[in-house]
Amino acid sequence: MNFQITKLEDAPIILADPLGKMMFSDQRTQVTHIELKPYQKIKYHYNTHDVIFFVLEGEGCVEIEEKSQKVCKNTSVFIKGGLLRSWSNKSESNLIIMAIKLMTEIK
Repeated sequence: MNFQITKLEDAPIILADPLGKMMFSDQRTQVTHIELKPYQKIKYHYNTHDVIFFVLEGEGCVEIEEKSQKVCKNTSVFIKGGLLRSWSNKSESNLIIMAIKLMTEIK
């Protein structure tokens, strides 16, 4: 396949709470649209892959290895695989982020 177009409304749901939709996936990359409602949180978790997050809308807090950083629209965050991380929306409006997972495992 040389190209793929995916509309948000047609993307498969891979997370229910918060809502996560798979926009693209192949052997090298996964792109997920994630929507956190006001005061919603993604619990701390590890991932074996590097991830680039891009804030599309709103503002929130990313926590990496117990360090917290407020981020807002049009901001990217790179997180190395193997680090403990979490996201939270502490505002009254939605936080929408795009997660771009690089599928090369960190060893």
